[in-house]
Amino acid sequence: MDFQTYLRLGSASIEVLMQKIIDALFQCNAVRFGDFILKSKEHSPIFIDIAKIFGTPVFNLVTEQMINILDFCSFVKKQDSLCGAAYKGIPLAVGMSYLYLQKNNVPLPVFFDRKEPKKHGEIGRFFGLEPTPNANVVIIDDVISDGLTKSLLIDEITAAYNVNVSGIIVVVDRRKTRSLRLGNTPVYSLVDIDQIIDYMDSINHPKLEAVQKYFKEKSENPLKE
Repeated sequence: MDFQTYLRLGSASIEVLMQKIIDALFQCNAVRFGDFILKSKEHSPIFIDIAKIFGTPVFNLVTEQMINILDFCSFVKKQDSLCGAAYKGIPLAVGMSYLYLQKNNVPLPVFFDRKEPKKHGEIGRFFGLEPTPNANVVIIDDVISDGLTKSLLIDEITAAYNVNVSGIIVVVDRRKTRSLRLGNTPVYSLVDIDQIIDYMDSINHPKLEAVQKYFKEKSENPLKE
């Protein structure tokens, strides 16, 4: 059973917590509406800007729940390292590592990727406390959309360090054709796009129809996802 299924089958207090997270993302404008161009070059009426939570109490709320995913999922038993995906995954991974140490009194090393390899100082594609061969690594990021960036990062991490990428944890899974895996790698999220749409419906959000139409078209044409 994955974390999202657990949440849906869990107690009313857990459902209240998830609603609190979604409401907090809206209140700090981390969920934005307009005409946004994604990495896939597609136009989207909705954009998740997790940077809006940095330095706010929402950051603590989100990273605490991402730590709970680590505690819930089986890979925590053999967890060795976090990889913060550039760029918004970096502060999330650092926050998680700090909270994990405070909660469990066990260090959780973090390393990061760069969009482009650095040619001076810390030369290369990755920096931080880099993993040892055969370590188990969990990728931390803000959002998963089409999964292409995450797939490329998995390939680069495994090629660079000969490690096992045991999972991906994101704040928001915005894939309408949602899968619990990306290839062979489990994907876990705090919130998915269906929950965001349900929340918009509950508050009669003026952009609800546009967002519903966008994701309906994507679900009918998954090749564009």
